[in-house]
Amino acid sequence: MIRVQGFAPKLPSGSWGSELPSFEAPDGAIVSIIGPSGSGKTRFSLFLSGLSGGNQARGAATLNGVLINQLSDKDRARHIAYIPSDPTFLFSGIKTSLHGEMNLSWQLLGEECIPARDNIADAVRLFRLEQLMHRDPFELSGGEAVRAAVALAVMKKPILVVVDQAYEHLDPESVVQIRAAVHTFLPSSSVIVETYARAPVWHPGPRGSAISQRQPGSEPDPRSWTVGIYSRIDVMPPSQLGTGQTVPTRASSPKASKGSYSQPRSRRLLNVEGLTFRYPRSEFALG
Repeated sequence: MIRVQGFAPKLPSGSWGSELPSFEAPDGAIVSIIGPSGSGKTRFSLFLSGLSGGNQARGAATLNGVLINQLSDKDRARHIAYIPSDPTFLFSGIKTSLHGEMNLSWQLLGEECIPARDNIADAVRLFRLEQLMHRDPFELSGGEAVRAAVALAVMKKPILVVVDQAYEHLDPESVVQIRAAVHTFLPSSSVIVETYARAPVWHPGPRGSAISQRQPGSEPDPRSWTVGIYSRIDVMPPSQLGTGQTVPTRASSPKASKGSYSQPRSRRLLNVEGLTFRYPRSEFALG
């Protein structure tokens, strides 16, 4: 179970933005968060994954009763998977094939963290990656890269999966197929959190449109989100995924605390002229 209380993003002024109403999701739930661009969904995703520290967001998030920001690095890596909007961020670039990337992920986690090496074979089959395993991950198409990245993230069978708008640019059929593979592969108790800038095809509201509009120049406001919590037990076949009830996010009074923000002095640290580089194959060129 996950529980979120008092989440608020940090504003450019240094103060805290409006708080998202508290909510909790039981084991096996799918949490769908839909909100306009710039409203703080990525900050929330990083916060929920234990990756933001206290610099960009505040609040409390617990996973099975344990504060996520108090998990050790090893436990967080084992139990939480974060999938960013650009899935290629999950590829290290050290290996020149998807097969190599999957084996590297296994090595980094440590074999004692994953009960069976068959996880790789199962992920390859469910996410239809058989023809991609020899390919350079950075040469995959957009849809192929998302499938590969999601498989890479869930291969360890985490307790919590956070998908930060990774499905936004895929066609509806591909999204349904990937989500079905995730639901099939993960343990029934795993919680999946997905964020969207537009209502997905399975949402009961208008499809493909933003739930609410954000005025240009306005501050991030998580209260504009629509939060839906669904039971994975009730998930239907791929063509009927996502039936459930929406949990209303009632408005709460904005709470802000005074803070200081100092602009760093402008000082030239590095000057580069005439630099050219290319990527003849997948490897680190600049680090």
